[in-house]
Amino acid sequence: MLDKFLKKLEKVINIIISLALSILVFTVTFIAFRRYIFSNTPQWGEPLALLLMVWFSILASAMGVIKNIHLRMSVMDSILPKKYILYFEHASNILWIILSILAVVYGVSLTILSGRNILTGLNIPASAIYISIPIFGIIVGLTSLNKELILCKQQ
Repeated sequence: MLDKFLKKLEKVINIIISLALSILVFTVTFIAFRRYIFSNTPQWGEPLALLLMVWFSILASAMGVIKNIHLRMSVMDSILPKKYILYFEHASNILWIILSILAVVYGVSLTILSGRNILTGLNIPASAIYISIPIFGIIVGLTSLNKELILCKQQ
């Protein structure tokens, strides 16, 4: 059940990442055009670019964990016996789960703290940027938990 949910979540994240990148490219191009051609920059441009860049980066990082394409020491896979590689995979999953718990706990605190600030130009709470951290934690936590459950079933 968790596996099916994560597959659907992966598709949604891919759509959001694609939209964020497309809008980011358009926004930065528009800002540069207005700045250098008309000597006038829209007030909403840079805060929107910042918001989109943060969300794109955080969700792309979560996608790296989902697809297992993040940086890792793959040299260990060719040196160690398979038995020891499984220990490293368990340790990796547990560390990702711990990181995700910390991201959720401290990300929620940061989101609440920044809720009183406003992103100038967009007139939205600054927490719109920081809510991406606990969302990252939830995505990575569920993915790592699922990977660990699959790994335990295989043994």
